[in-house]
Amino acid sequence: MVCKILSLDGGGPWAMIQACVLQDLYPDWPGRRILAEFDLAIANSGGGITLAGLLKNLTPAAIRDLFLVQANREKIFVRRNWAVYEICRLLGVGPKWDAAAKLQGLRTLFNAPLAPGGSPDPIGDVTLDALPDLPDRLQVIIAAFDYDQNREVFFRRKPSVLQGQTPPFTPSLAGAVHASSNAPINYFNAPALLPVHGGVASRRFWDGGVGGFNNPVLRGVIEVLANDRTLDPSDISALSLGTGGNWQPAGTAPSPAEKLLFAPPCAPGPRTDLLKMATAIIDDPPDAASVDAHVITRAPDDAPRIIRLSPVIGPERQGTHWGLPAGFSYFPGITPAVAFTTLLNMPMDAVAQQQVDLIQTLAAEWIAGRIPNQPILRNQEDGSIIIGHGRYADGKNAW
Repeated sequence: MVCKILSLDGGGPWAMIQACVLQDLYPDWPGRRILAEFDLAIANSGGGITLAGLLKNLTPAAIRDLFLVQANREKIFVRRNWAVYEICRLLGVGPKWDAAAKLQGLRTLFNAPLAPGGSPDPIGDVTLDALPDLPDRLQVIIAAFDYDQNREVFFRRKPSVLQGQTPPFTPSLAGAVHASSNAPINYFNAPALLPVHGGVASRRFWDGGVGGFNNPVLRGVIEVLANDRTLDPSDISALSLGTGGNWQPAGTAPSPAEKLLFAPPCAPGPRTDLLKMATAIIDDPPDAASVDAHVITRAPDDAPRIIRLSPVIGPERQGTHWGLPAGFSYFPGITPAVAFTTLLNMPMDAVAQQQVDLIQTLAAEWIAGRIPNQPILRNQEDGSIIIGHGRYADGKNAW
């Protein structure tokens, strides 16, 4: 019997892309019906918001609105104060958002009535081990990073052999997502503070991406193998939903027209290196996780068991030259080059309505097949696919 995993990357408001995929795969299904298709659901950061929406029994369209509607985003991304926010924004370095306010915002979103005028649905305050109306077999895992012990931690719905005889405390759903989504240095101003033991003590956390789990699919594979020693690895199938990523060939562009498509070299220095460190958690570790999970689960016929779906903001090989994918011609009101460069340079914490609207268009063009899909492994020199699917439809059909 196949063991099915749903894996949800981090990525702030870019996690709206995951809701768009779920709407395409499971149109208008309530969240718990979607989760009933899986044996394990694992998420990090923005993907944790997507997962919380599923656990709340929201449809994918309603989960998309958690990111798309400005009033919802403002509950999660609360400015520290105007002056600090503007200084950090202009310098490009420093935390802009209030961590404590984020927890209250998440509680408000997750405890809201399912329908306007309905009764409150306080699932945000329910601990993970007490989540209602889920299949008994379903494991739910949310990744975070323990700030004081300097190591990864996984909040689980059900016990695991990987947590030992004394499992860590089980936070509320809102608390787990708060810890998991608390990206440091360039984003939130303090570690996420969660009470334990009835509020007598507290623990502090950073985003799970700090431990290399922005794409948690590999950990999901390890969890199911550790807890079922009879399971054949090739019987594991994972739907790994990303939040968009950049890819550009390195080196010198062969023509002036192709210059904007190549990754420009940058001069090392304290500011540049700090920015690289602050954002590296959403780059290479997610790519490595997909490859490693593929190697572990590879079937005898070499067919991928890890289905990776995530749009790629990057050029395509067009004969002997590089060019923009066709989808960038469909962004309303801007040229293809502007759409490409804007998305390429857009931060993880894209909160302006114009930015979020661009992400929604990116998702639509990718699902329509006019923007490439992220494969499991590509040749970094010429962009060719080694493992995985180069188009959304191919990955969808494989799933």
